[in-house]
Amino acid sequence: MTLNKIKNKLIDTFLKQQALINNGYIPIKTILTFKKMRELEATEEKVIDSIKNSNVVELKDGCLKKIETDEFKSYICESDIDSRCLYISGFDKNMNFEELENILKSYMTPLLIRMRLENEEKKVKEAKEALKSDFLNKLFKYEINKEVSDIAVIKNLVSDVAFVDLNEKVIRLKFSKDFENKEYEKDDMKINITKLNKKEVEEYCNKIPKKNSNKDNKKKSEKLTKRTNENEENVKKIKN
Repeated sequence: MTLNKIKNKLIDTFLKQQALINNGYIPIKTILTFKKMRELEATEEKVIDSIKNSNVVELKDGCLKKIETDEFKSYICESDIDSRCLYISGFDKNMNFEELENILKSYMTPLLIRMRLENEEKKVKEAKEALKSDFLNKLFKYEINKEVSDIAVIKNLVSDVAFVDLNEKVIRLKFSKDFENKEYEKDDMKINITKLNKKEVEEYCNKIPKKNSNKDNKKKSEKLTKRTNENEENVKKIKN
């Protein structure tokens, strides 16, 4: 299940956002917040052990990144994906993915099963809470004596930088730090970093975009309705 979560991150806006923040990597702690992972009682150690021989996912600093194999590139670049999608309703709402898959196997071999999005807001909220906890003691506001537009300049000044937000003038370090304030200097460049408190971390994380806008949801709903109608017509033709 862990590998599926990573493989399908490109269709999950929240995970895409995390991948952008972490240069393509998604924290294992974030993945562990999902319901299925909690049901499996997964831990970071178990996840790391399960992907140690993987050729599709790489591990670095407690984060996972999808290796872009030729098969994966073909998958994300496919333009006619809707022609291979099928909407099916009427299942027991308490069924899990494994039960759905077992039923569908009698008729087809599904490559991917996705649920409706009613609980996405809750999932995003839970993942954001985990993110806030993970970022505590890692986020710092910076002041620099010269204007810079290249994050490499800041990474060259400050050690262990995982991410630089030039717009908000915030950096995230790879590891939690005990100090509240620190100054770095190199050649004619000088930068001072100050740790964000818990409230500031929450405010920063809350700026991460929500999963879908109303406009996006409307478009998806229209496409889903159209596809459902087409499927119903196909079923009628088969019966006749």
